[in-house]
Amino acid sequence: MQITPQMVRSMGQMLLQQRLNNHPIMQQFNQMMAGKTLEQQKETLLNYAVSRGFDRNNISQLLNSSDKL
Repeated sequence: MQITPQMVRSMGQMLLQQRLNNHPIMQQFNQMMAGKTLEQQKETLLNYAVSRGFDRNNISQLLNSSDKL
């Protein structure tokens, strides 16, 4: 069997995803989002960003623009 660049990339993505899922910050994020509707998740992200000093309007526009993707 020959190892292709796509196989290497795929394995790298799987390993990175596993590391991210096990990271304490990602676990905290998943807990914050668990059981919430999309609108509740957006509001949670917005509030979190504002509490960290980000501009509410800019973050709100960013979240709303993601709906169109």
